[in-house]
Amino acid sequence: MAFTSLSKREKNIFIALIIIISVSAFYAVVLEPAVKKWSGMDSQIALRQVKLKKYLGAVRDLKEYSAEYKKYIAAIKKSGSDEEYMAFVSSQIEETARNSGVYIRALKPSAVKSDKLYKKFIVETELDSPVKDLAGFLYQLQSPERMLKVDSMSLIATSGGSDSVKARVFISTVLFKD
Repeated sequence: MAFTSLSKREKNIFIALIIIISVSAFYAVVLEPAVKKWSGMDSQIALRQVKLKKYLGAVRDLKEYSAEYKKYIAAIKKSGSDEEYMAFVSSQIEETARNSGVYIRALKPSAVKSDKLYKKFIVETELDSPVKDLAGFLYQLQSPERMLKVDSMSLIATSGGSDSVKARVFISTVLFKD
């Protein structure tokens, strides 16, 4: 009844006001939250794409590392007795010394230290060499291809003023058990 008593102009203003309020309410309640959610989803998608690229790179690297790991494991898996492997390690040390110009005075295999997963082979060597050749020997000895490690070393200068030294070096390698 109150609506019928209004003039045509007032009715149009009232309808326009209801439309404006309805559109404002629709915008505030429905449209604005939906737009915020969509923009939030866009940023989440972009963030997850970056993470996915990072993870794919990590998976690619993992495959490469795994292949390299298998190559090294195959190289140091046991094939024969402890004595055979100790002889192999000793021959690697002798070959490296020959290539480096280092003279081996003594090469003494030590006892094998056994653990749950691996065996550690230790060789004590006594060397005579110029310092430069000894440094080259140690560098070549610890290369990834040889899989040998210098555990400890002691140097004694030789008399006579030359650059030669006597060295006592403990060299080890690890062999994984089957």
